[in-house]
Amino acid sequence: MYPNWLNNHIDKSILHEQFLKIGFSQNGEDEFVRGFFWEQLCRMQTAQYLDIGCFHETHYSNTKLLSLCGWTGIAVDANPDAEVMWMSRRPSDTFYNFAIKDASCNDLYLNFYRFQAGAINTVNREVAKEWLKRDFPFQDIIRVKCLGIDEMAVLIKRNHPHFRPEFVTIDIEQVNYLSSLGEFLNMLDFPQLLCMEWVSQGFDLDNFKESDEYKILKQCGYVVKALVGGNIMAAHQG
Repeated sequence: MYPNWLNNHIDKSILHEQFLKIGFSQNGEDEFVRGFFWEQLCRMQTAQYLDIGCFHETHYSNTKLLSLCGWTGIAVDANPDAEVMWMSRRPSDTFYNFAIKDASCNDLYLNFYRFQAGAINTVNREVAKEWLKRDFPFQDIIRVKCLGIDEMAVLIKRNHPHFRPEFVTIDIEQVNYLSSLGEFLNMLDFPQLLCMEWVSQGFDLDNFKESDEYKILKQCGYVVKALVGGNIMAAHQG
């Protein structure tokens, strides 16, 4: 039942339909994830996920469906308010309250711009200004600890030496971490499936092979399998 914003227009009786399929992600990303890991899920085999920019335990979640199937993992988000709900509903997971910073940034703390529509929260000042221009209701600014995405991988490997995520999802509202992406994936032993939002602008099915994302993923042994919403779904060919 997605996109989520259609739910208010669907008769609630559909919840009793025998063959209803459920999904939690914003644009059906978790349907692709379910199909990719279908054989494992049918055999009730569990694995691990890493959810960076997790936002909410259920709303727009790319990992909730896997969690319901018994998977566990690590969640990372700049919003400290997300931790309580996440850990109350996924007690076997670990939550880290960090922002992911631009690869060129040397700061230890960043401003985190929070909106009433929390899914658009960002540390990117220009993105925040764009949301304000579009009249999205603003909430506040807080200071948050930050790490580069490669530094986040180092922290995870140090604290969880046996952690090997098969699925990684990254959604951090246009923060440019691309120059550190290869090292990040290498340190995580190249997860089977990666879902990452576009950072480069102006790319679609016709020209996505020209993007930095595609070039970096190819160098790391990933093949782009689908473009879902604003996300690239890429599978490792190792």
